[in-house]
Amino acid sequence: MSSTWTNNDLQVRRTLKVDKILIRAFRASDDVDSSQRFADAYAEVLVNHGIKKVSSSTADWITSNDVYVIIAQSPSGHRIYGGARIEIKNDTNKLPCQKAFERFDPKINQIIDQMKPDGCAELCALWNSIEVAGLGIGSKLIITCGLSMVEALRIKYFLALTSPVTRRFMPDFGFVNIDN
Repeated sequence: MSSTWTNNDLQVRRTLKVDKILIRAFRASDDVDSSQRFADAYAEVLVNHGIKKVSSSTADWITSNDVYVIIAQSPSGHRIYGGARIEIKNDTNKLPCQKAFERFDPKINQIIDQMKPDGCAELCALWNSIEVAGLGIGSKLIITCGLSMVEALRIKYFLALTSPVTRRFMPDFGFVNIDN
């Protein structure tokens, strides 16, 4: 799957030199090289924000058939501007949000296990680079692509653990807080 976005704002284009972005979505195990480039770029963004370790920052997901990657990149593919992963809950894996929260509240496992029979996935590792920050390309476009994908994958429950910045606009996409 792919789509192309064109930036028609000449001032932004001159400043950032970003005039087109290609959105690619693929199963992680089908394109291991691009998956690794995504993982490396995500890790670099985390370090730039002072975050040294996140439970989902390991790349063991790359060979999973239940992980999909969405990348916003230059049309040539040389530059990745942002992206996200969609991890589908299966019998053998825990979602990144489970790994992050289970030691604080084990009920997270029960909540997700109840969702699993109807299809449960998590949007994780959502990020965008400074070149496209504030343009709505990174986060909002990636979330829209993710919602389209989970519909095609017949996923009923789509979870996301977000930053305060991203949390502000998640209700616009139909996300609700889980307060159990």
